[in-house]
Amino acid sequence: MKLKIDVTNVAFMVTGAPEAKEYDGKQQTEKDTGALKWVTQLLALEKGENGQGEIIRVVTAGEMPKLAQLQPVTPVDLEAIPWNQNGKSGVAYRAAAIKPQSAK
Repeated sequence: MKLKIDVTNVAFMVTGAPEAKEYDGKQQTEKDTGALKWVTQLLALEKGENGQGEIIRVVTAGEMPKLAQLQPVTPVDLEAIPWNQNGKSGVAYRAAAIKPQSAK
């Protein structure tokens, strides 16, 4: 099950440079398109006085995102994908893209 995330009240900042998503030393690709997969570490911070933050790792496919550490960004079509395997569980995050926020 994939769950769409409403990012309206969340600010995102890059905390780690995009890296190749690898398995057994080989970069993973999309099954249907062959596009390379990338993982970008982001700080997701709830907006508001009592907002809390969490570090998430977001997977994208295609060209490597050109993002700098501490850069404010917006994930496009962010999804949470719960998983459970061999007694372990968690949430994986995927986005269609991670866009830099335009300067104001």
